[in-house]
Amino acid sequence: GGSSCREGFCSLLLEVEAVVLAGKSMERENGTAVRRSMQAVPVEEVADPAGDGGRRIDNSNAAAGEDAFEDVLFLGIQSVIDGVILGRFVGANALASVNLILPCYSLMTALSIVIGVGCQTLIGINLGRLDRQEANNAITTSFLFLGGISVLISGLIYIFAGDIARMLGANDVLVTGAVDYIRSLVPFFPLLSLMFLGDYMIKAMGHPLYAMIVMGSTVLINIGLDLLFIPVMGLGIKGAGLATGLAFTLGALFNIPRMFQRGQVVAVQRGRFRWPLVWNALYNGSSEGISELSAGITIFLFNITMMRYLGEDGVAAFTAINYILFIATTVFLGTEAY
Repeated sequence: GGSSCREGFCSLLLEVEAVVLAGKSMERENGTAVRRSMQAVPVEEVADPAGDGGRRIDNSNAAAGEDAFEDVLFLGIQSVIDGVILGRFVGANALASVNLILPCYSLMTALSIVIGVGCQTLIGINLGRLDRQEANNAITTSFLFLGGISVLISGLIYIFAGDIARMLGANDVLVTGAVDYIRSLVPFFPLLSLMFLGDYMIKAMGHPLYAMIVMGSTVLINIGLDLLFIPVMGLGIKGAGLATGLAFTLGALFNIPRMFQRGQVVAVQRGRFRWPLVWNALYNGSSEGISELSAGITIFLFNITMMRYLGEDGVAAFTAINYILFIATTVFLGTEAY
């Protein structure tokens, strides 16, 4: 029996390694294609058909990989914060419950990163072609599509929270905590997604420092709300979900209005929704979403393996170790991007 367990565990580890290697290979190929397409537009000054004087494009906005690294790192820090505080003040089972739901969270953040980077790329290309209207169409299309699809996905996840928790590996001990975390965080997913989109659009408009300050402040607010809701108010796992949701909602209140400002080079209200731009954004941003999605798949495979052979204690132990691994991997990928 012990021998067959070890063989099954090793086999699943090999599958995990294959998934990660495939994801990294696709990321390198697609990332190279995106960077080449951006480099093919060596435009410094954008013509201004609207007659407002024109605006200079910051060359750093072409480095979509660097922007994605910053956002994934902030997201990683936010996940670690939730886990550390839960493990310290609630217990190992709470830590395990949250970790089981991380693949679901990774799906939404990966979609936001894909659309954000893809839209940022389309805006840069079209401004380089002096096509201001198509650049406005890109931000409008991305805003409406991401907002709509995130509402749909959030509704489905909320309704089927119990089934999803079971599918992600939760047993009778962890399922209640996992469902509580899902239903406290999921209602905020649409605003969270649009907050990330705004982060990329603000960088494309030439305000990367503003975007970084908002994202960093959001993480700090998340820490403060975690400490308020969990140890002080005793809300447990629900408190962790509410803290994350409210923190990113506050970030969205700073990012979303900037996408509608008339003085910006592009604005949501100036464009039209076009389906071809959806597919273009998904294609151009896919390389940056691979890292986040592959991380979620890897965590899912390890979680179900740990639940099968070691139970909830194994998941909690893996979660603590995985935080160190996640930060190290993110820094490594960020070094490659630079």
